Amino acid sequence: MSAARPVLLLLLLMVTRNGHAQLDYSDLDNWLFHPDKTFSLIRNYNLDIAVVNAQLATDSVIAVPNNSYADTGIDIFWVHPTYTAAPSNLEVTNVELSELPPTILGSIAIAQAGLLAQYGRFFAPRYRQASAPAFFLQGQDSLQADILENAYLDVKAAFLDYLDNHSNGNRFILAGHSQGSHMLSFLLRDVIDQDVDLRERMVAAALGGMAFYFAPPGEFSGGFYENIPFCTAVDQDQCVMMWRSYKADQDLPANGFAVPATNIEMVNRGYVYRQLDFASDYSYADSLVFGLEPAPLVNYILPVGFSSDLTPAGVRFAALNGMYEAAFERRGPFEHGLMVRYVAEAGDLRENDLGTLEDAPLWELSGYHTKDYNVYNWALIQQVNCKIGDCNLLTTSVAAPEVQNRQLIIGYPNPTTEQLKISSAVPLKEVVLYNSLGAIVLRRQGEALEVVDVAGLSAGVYLLQCTLEDGRSAMQRIMVE
Repeated sequence: MSAARPVLLLLLLMVTRNGHAQLDYSDLDNWLFHPDKTFSLIRNYNLDIAVVNAQLATDSVIAVPNNSYADTGIDIFWVHPTYTAAPSNLEVTNVELSELPPTILGSIAIAQAGLLAQYGRFFAPRYRQASAPAFFLQGQDSLQADILENAYLDVKAAFLDYLDNHSNGNRFILAGHSQGSHMLSFLLRDVIDQDVDLRERMVAAALGGMAFYFAPPGEFSGGFYENIPFCTAVDQDQCVMMWRSYKADQDLPANGFAVPATNIEMVNRGYVYRQLDFASDYSYADSLVFGLEPAPLVNYILPVGFSSDLTPAGVRFAALNGMYEAAFERRGPFEHGLMVRYVAEAGDLRENDLGTLEDAPLWELSGYHTKDYNVYNWALIQQVNCKIGDCNLLTTSVAAPEVQNRQLIIGYPNPTTEQLKISSAVPLKEVVLYNSLGAIVLRRQGEALEVVDVAGLSAGVYLLQCTLEDGRSAMQRIMVE
């Protein structure tokens, strides 16, 4: 334990900025999951996955070990998303633990991230979450910061308790969803960003449901965090993965939404390295496994109930193939997402799990947000395997320069009718447009390449290829109407 940490723990155990008594994480009742708890839902949970075909038959079962109580040298620290059914969740406040049922939140944790327990012990704290409206208070800086800080300080106290009393010097995976990911993002900046030892111990941070990672154009750190980068290769560790899923062709929220990094108070209090500037910054989200072109979504992971007949007796996860395809799509510097399309053939008897969300409240803002982990879980597991030296990815194992080139340019509006504007993190040297047959229909070199006239082109899909002054090449699919 470092010399400064006992003092920090003592301060955290007193009160937060707004007088809330700090939770004591030596009390195991303040944990959803903890390897010292005699009983928890995850302890003997069957993590095997049945691969279920279109006729509801099981083709195979993927064996997944449950190491949630085994010290493997890697630990999981999970933070749950907003529990929207809490009575106080519609107020602008923090929600007390009495409104946050541990059994339900434990079930959510298993449904979203339980498969990560294959890597080692699973720690999941309870915390006094911020209510959902608190995330929409941009402009009311102090009030939003106070509420988010109250929630975060619980998570911080839990993580420090883990580090000082249970970590055994292990490496760790941080994982969360939605609000839980924001809490972990604050933790990354506040506790880990300046600590070389902790950065080296972190396998990765999987921040599901956060719309994007921001940084200066062409850079992969220097936004949320000073030193912790965005993951630009599947086998890169000590980095951050972010993703958010939407229906293919769905309108995306402008500039994301509910982004605490726009609140200068969060910067002043040390929870974000630098305030987000939509005019000059750039953003990223994971495109390493799914890529830029639609491809089959392998193993959409569906948690099933104990009484379900979809899977063999005792198997609590199903993997569905041939139902969806997915691709990373960018429409602007801060408008992008993991876009998913339902492609099941006629006669497929499996329910369209994502389709159940399309009539939900806030669908236009949220998309497939509550299913982010269902969509991404298999890709996450593949990438974690690569980060710990057990990589089975082949052609999808891309290198950092290729990833960087994918997101260095933005052609917009997309679709377009008359003009295509090009935003680039590096000055442009040449712009080329190819039609669907691969023929060059436009080529420009020299200066003033940021606006291209496409009014004379036939409607259809084109490939924009830009050569940059530093020699790199970047491409984007463009639709002309």
